[in-house]
Amino acid sequence: MPTLMLAYTTATADLTSIGGAANQTVIDGIAQEIDISTGKVLFQWNSADHIPYNDSKQPLPMSASTPWDWFHINAVNLAKYGNLLIDARNTWTTYKVSRHTGDVLWKLGGKDSSFTPQAADGQTLDNAGELPRLPAALAGRRLRAASPLAQPRGGPSAARRPEQPAPPPGRSAYGAKPGPSRSRAWPAAR
Repeated sequence: MPTLMLAYTTATADLTSIGGAANQTVIDGIAQEIDISTGKVLFQWNSADHIPYNDSKQPLPMSASTPWDWFHINAVNLAKYGNLLIDARNTWTTYKVSRHTGDVLWKLGGKDSSFTPQAADGQTLDNAGELPRLPAALAGRRLRAASPLAQPRGGPSAARRPEQPAPPPGRSAYGAKPGPSRSRAWPAAR
């Protein structure tokens, strides 16, 4: 059975068009679908092939030899109809990607989102008090703690439903002890 994997690779890129070095070391995000039984890569998607460097919210490093983690792939999940949802921390975006062509079908968040948040009648977005309607591919999904979509203003506790108690001392709002590589899915809205 195929498995989805995340990876990183370094490359050199000409970033002079965005004020960087002509030979900047960059860290690209890779999503792969691998057949574990054979080790065969069935599909591979590289962020640098589909996302412009100027979509990054990460500042450029002072030195060309310092790797620039411009994308920082966080998660890849299978979406409805066989496409992929790829989340990137440093572009503040979730991408729906065709598993057949690698094309970006839509972007949620970031500099050039495919969606425009809309407030309810009589409200502005800064006081609407709720998230905009999500695309059908995300409806009912659990979002990882590392996802920008799972981090409401005010941090994880701001999204806690009234019936959810505060986490016990020494624990995060996600129920795990703080530490590296600890994340837990945040419950989907009911």
